[in-house]
Amino acid sequence: TRRFGGMGLGLFLAYNIVRAHGGSITATSEIGRGSVFTVRIPLVSE
Repeated sequence: TRRFGGMGLGLFLAYNIVRAHGGSITATSEIGRGSVFTVRIPLVSE
């Protein structure tokens, strides 16, 4: 396993930025394997 440090602000900031652009963040986790975070931001056609 790995040790993680920090204040836990990274995901909070990412979530707010993504939401401001109409997107979403989802997460899945598997014990012993880790987590996967999916960021979706809609495309805007010009």
